[in-house]
Amino acid sequence: MESEKERESLKIEMIEEIKDELIFYFREGIINTTSFFDFDDIKFNNINDILKIHFLLTEEVKNYVLQLDKNIRKIKNSTKLEKNLYQGEVRGSIDWNKTVEYRANTLFRDRTRFICDNVDKLYNTKENIILKKAISIIYNIIHLELGMDRFKKRDWYKNGEEFSHITSNIYNGNVYIKRIDISSVKITSKMIQDVLKSRNELYRYSAQILKLYYEIMSMNKKHINNLFSKTFIELKSVDEVFEFYCIFKYIRNKFDRSNIKYNIIDGEEKYLASLEDDEYLYKIYHDRIGTKYLKFNLAIDEMRNTSNIHLNKKIASLDRRNEISLSLEKDSISTNYWSGRPDLLIIKLDKKLKLISLEIGEVKHTNNINYMYQGLEELLEYMYLVRDSNLNYIEFSNITGVLFTNNIKLNRFDFDNVEIFNRDRIKKM
Repeated sequence: MESEKERESLKIEMIEEIKDELIFYFREGIINTTSFFDFDDIKFNNINDILKIHFLLTEEVKNYVLQLDKNIRKIKNSTKLEKNLYQGEVRGSIDWNKTVEYRANTLFRDRTRFICDNVDKLYNTKENIILKKAISIIYNIIHLELGMDRFKKRDWYKNGEEFSHITSNIYNGNVYIKRIDISSVKITSKMIQDVLKSRNELYRYSAQILKLYYEIMSMNKKHINNLFSKTFIELKSVDEVFEFYCIFKYIRNKFDRSNIKYNIIDGEEKYLASLEDDEYLYKIYHDRIGTKYLKFNLAIDEMRNTSNIHLNKKIASLDRRNEISLSLEKDSISTNYWSGRPDLLIIKLDKKLKLISLEIGEVKHTNNINYMYQGLEELLEYMYLVRDSNLNYIEFSNITGVLFTNNIKLNRFDFDNVEIFNRDRIKKM
């Protein structure tokens, strides 16, 4: 039995080995500001989305957004005095000298004509343009591009609700911000450098935020490594770290690392990674069922009316369970006789997206051999009961099973199409 100290030490050791792949992890975790990264060999399907999320997680952006309500009141505008002629109405203050002069020098001597002073507020100053651009970038990331509200309950995005509220109120409701028009303005590095020298901290901070954003999105390796070293999301659970550790080590060993492209892990039904060669396409899933291609469930109705008395009694027990659940006003009931969700799926497809073969993996972070056998039982159920999208059982010969476990000593690891990896074998991959 591992002590808490040993588990934490193991967690740190495993994260160190796979941290480069974990920059796209956005489930439960905490911000670690002292990590080190080097991304020469890692590819991502949506690197810009990943960079934008980590941009929002920087201390600079957090402080900027949380102080916007207070600092926006210091907004500055320029004014220009204009004199305009009005007939039958007065707008602004009347310039009587100009009005009398106008009446005397024209044929219009009627007393309904006035020259008035109008103050025109010029909102499109260099400073205000930089301000609006910084706010609009943050607003668009949160509300339009990435839908950051889905992360509001995550520990690493604990200011998310406040971010959402502040940016929406200011971008959509602040009269000054709405009047600043940046639709046809090209932001130059000189503009940013000029505003960085502003005495007004709101403008100065806006220029800093804009400079930071452009540096990050330039894909400069130095800036990216610096960014992720400060905003790395460290997984809370050592069991989940072990899952990713096994999966990433296995994928690295199985495929050419330079061909793998990773996706954001955010709790959605998306594939973890993909790769392609001249003949085949591979989709790799973690803790997902690949619903587009596979079915890991059997409905109760599919099992009815059998001649097996045990199965009939099992169905009767499930029916009774559902009756009681409904009487307790439960919102929903399960219609499944069996269902599962493997820790790892590697789906091999031809170029016409026809399923060629399937690899299923189960991870059990345990030193208990009985718990390992439970994992083996789950793995074999997946292998025997998985069906394709048309509900046809997949040929067992086209399926490979992989079981990952911790420090369990075994005399044998290969069993035809089932292979077991303990810690020693995983570390050597």
